[in-house]
Amino acid sequence: MVNLDFIQDNSLKEKLKQTIEKIEIADKSNRSIDTDFLDPYERSIIRPIIGHNLEYYEDGGYDEAERKIIQIYPPYIERTEKLSIIKIISKNKISHREILGSVLGLGLVREKIGDIVSDGDFEHYLIVKNELANYIHSNLEKVGNYKINISFSDKVVCSEKKFISREFVVKSKRLDLFISKAFAIRRDLAKSYIENGFCKVNFAPIKSASSLINEGDLVSLRGYGRVFYAEDLGMSKKDNYFIRAKFPV
Repeated sequence: MVNLDFIQDNSLKEKLKQTIEKIEIADKSNRSIDTDFLDPYERSIIRPIIGHNLEYYEDGGYDEAERKIIQIYPPYIERTEKLSIIKIISKNKISHREILGSVLGLGLVREKIGDIVSDGDFEHYLIVKNELANYIHSNLEKVGNYKINISFSDKVVCSEKKFISREFVVKSKRLDLFISKAFAIRRDLAKSYIENGFCKVNFAPIKSASSLINEGDLVSLRGYGRVFYAEDLGMSKKDNYFIRAKFPV
C-alpha cells in the first residue's frame, strides 16, 4: 500500500486509500474500474500510482471540469462512457450550494457528484455517474423551495466565469494574513479556521497558518468561498506586499 502519512486530513486519507485499493484490483484482475469524483489535488496523488500496464482516462463531463473520475483499464479493454449530464431549469434564481444540498438530500454523497455548472441564473448542469443518473432524474423535483424542470443533456453549456477584483496590502505572504485581508476577518479567526482544517490551497488541505502562498494560488475557506491570488503588484516603502485578488461571482 502506498504511504499516505503526509496527508493530515483523515477523511481524505481514507478516500484515497479506497481509491488505491480499486487500482490494485484493476491491476490484479485485469478488469476496468472507475474512481469516485476527485479534485485536481487528489488526482495528482493518484496518477503516479497507476501501473504502467494500465491505461487511464480522466473525465469530468466537459473539458474545463474540476472534479473528474479516473477510468482505469487494461489496454485491450475499450473505454466506455461513465458519466451523465443532467440539465436543471428553474424559473427562480438558485445557487450552486442549493443545488448540491438538494442532491445530497436524496441520500447521496459528494464523492458521487461532479461539477455543478451554471449558464446564467436559471439553467444549470449537474455531472453524475451513470448509475445515479436515473435516480436523480426521477427524484429531484425541487431545489430549495423552488420546483425545477429536469432532463438529460448531451453537453454542458456554461457562461463565462466572472470575477470581482480587489487590491490590498499584507506584511507577508502568510496564509493567515492573506485570508484575513481577503475575507475581511480577524487574523486570529483566520488562523483558527486554517488550523481546524477549513482551508485549502490549490485544493490541498492546509493546516499551517504560517504557510506561504504565491501568485496564481487558489485559496478556499469553508463558509466563505474562494479567492485567487491573482497578481503581485509590487512592494511598498515599508516592504509590504501589494496584492490583487480575484473573487468568483
